[in-house]
Amino acid sequence: MPLEGFVADVGAGEGAAALGIALLCERPVLAIELIAERAARISASAERFGIESLEAVAGDAFDTDLSGAAGLYMNSPFFSKEVPAFMDKLARECRPGTRLFAVNAIVSDLARDPRLRPVPAEGLRYCTAAFELA
Repeated sequence: MPLEGFVADVGAGEGAAALGIALLCERPVLAIELIAERAARISASAERFGIESLEAVAGDAFDTDLSGAAGLYMNSPFFSKEVPAFMDKLARECRPGTRLFAVNAIVSDLARDPRLRPVPAEGLRYCTAAFELA
């Protein structure tokens, strides 16, 4: 993983993962959520918990600058047919070594992409995987 950069929660939903990452990680966290009301709730939760390192944005991950990302968390934020285009974006914007932690259906889509290599991570179970941008 790059030494500097933020962690992005792509398709943050209600923000549980982004909030947890922000509490446990010393890096800035960017929660990207398409639905503006959810992004606002994430911001309100971060404020309520006193988390200053989390920024929630309402918008499309395809339109968000991820060039400074050290890592991304993705819990199936979009349909399988959109994964190749998102990987094209990551390959253009992100540095080699950028880590992706994936959960659920997107794992199998990412596993087929030749631009990613698996990262050994002991204890990961079914439908959970870590990858690194080559």
